[in-house]
Amino acid sequence: MSMFARTTGRMAALVPIVVLTCLVAACGSESPDSSAVSSSANADANGAAAVMGEEAGSYPLPDCTGQDPANCSYDGFDPSIDGFSFANWGGTGQLGATGMIALFGQDEVCARSTASGCVLYPAAEEWAAQINEALAGGHCEGMAVMAARFFRGDASPTDLDPAAESTFDLALEDPDVENAIDMWWATQMLAPVQEAYMAFHEYQPSEIAAELAAGLQRGDGYTMGIYSEAGAHAITPFAVTEEGGLIAVSVYDNNFPGTVQRIMIDPVAEQWSYAMGSTNPDAPTDGWEGGIGTIELTPMDSRVLPAFAPFDDEPAKGVARGNSAISHLLVTSPDPEARVGFTVTIDGQDYDTTDPNVVLPEGVLTRSTLGAVFSGKGMAVAVDRSKVK
Repeated sequence: MSMFARTTGRMAALVPIVVLTCLVAACGSESPDSSAVSSSANADANGAAAVMGEEAGSYPLPDCTGQDPANCSYDGFDPSIDGFSFANWGGTGQLGATGMIALFGQDEVCARSTASGCVLYPAAEEWAAQINEALAGGHCEGMAVMAARFFRGDASPTDLDPAAESTFDLALEDPDVENAIDMWWATQMLAPVQEAYMAFHEYQPSEIAAELAAGLQRGDGYTMGIYSEAGAHAITPFAVTEEGGLIAVSVYDNNFPGTVQRIMIDPVAEQWSYAMGSTNPDAPTDGWEGGIGTIELTPMDSRVLPAFAPFDDEPAKGVARGNSAISHLLVTSPDPEARVGFTVTIDGQDYDTTDPNVVLPEGVLTRSTLGAVFSGKGMAVAVDRSKVK
C-alpha cells in the first residue's frame, strides 16, 4: 500500500465567496485553530535544516530513480534554479492599475482612460490600497505562486527580464518583478482560490501529502499554506517521499532562497512539523507544527485570470457587489505587534475571531493572509449567511 494513500474519500464542500473589502485594525490571533501536537515528526524536521538566518541549511534534492512512484514523487523543481535568489520581504505593496487590469480586466477596474493611463474606480482603488497595506506582512504568496508558474511553463522569467535564463536570475530591484509578485499575492483574495484552499481544511496532513504526491505525478502545480500562532506562510512544495515511517514534503521556502527545506508529517499522529517555520528569515525559531486545518494546498489551476471583480456592479461599476448570502472581509493592520480579527454576532451571541479557542459557527471561515515576514498582519474572513442560522 502506498505511504501516501488517502484513507478517506472526504472532500470539503466548496463555498462560493464574494469579496466585500473593508479596512479594520483590531486585536486578535491571526492563526487558525490547531489541535494538540505530537513531537514525533519534529525530531526529524529539526535535523539537517535547523540552521537559521542567512546561512540556512539545505536538504539534498530528492532522487526517485528506481523507486516506487507510490512512495517517491518529485516533479524536478530545484530552488537554486526555479526559486528566487532573493528572500521574502516586508514593506508596502505596489499593486496599481496595471496589476488590477491583469487581475480583473480593464472594463472592470478602469473608470476612464487618460493620457496618463487607467483611472481606477474608487472601490477598485480602495481594494488595491488594502492589498498594498496587507503586503506589509510579506510577499511569500506571490513568490510561491510565481515560482510555480515559471516552473510549469505558465509564464517565463523572460517575460519580466529578457536576459533571465531562470527564475533565480530575476532581481528584486526590477520593478516589473516586484509588481508581478504583488499582483499574484493578491490572488489569494479571489473567490476561486479561496474555494480551492478551503476545500483542504478538512484534510488530515497525511491526506494533504497523498493529494500532493498524486498531483505532482500528474504534473499539477500547487502552493502550500502553513499556519502557527506566529502567523501564516506560503511555500512551494515539489516532492513527497517516505522517510522512515514519516512523510517528507520537500519545499521551496522563499524565506531561505536556494535551499531545499522539508515539512515532516507523522501519518499516525496526523501532525506536521517544520523546523524552518518562521515569519522572519533573520530570526531564530522553535519551528512550526500543527494538525488538520493548519496546512493546505492551493492548486495552480485555481488562479485563472482575469477573475471576477468583487467591486463591480450593475448598473454602476466600481461599487461592491456579490452573492447576497456571502460576505468577505479582509482585516489588516500595518502594525507588526497588532492582533487582527473581528467579532460576529449571531442571534445575540458574539464570536470573536481573535480568540484562538473560539469555535466558529458553520459558515464562518477565517484565514491569515500569507505573508510571513512579521511586519503587519491580516486576516480574511468569509461569512456564508445561507449557512449561518
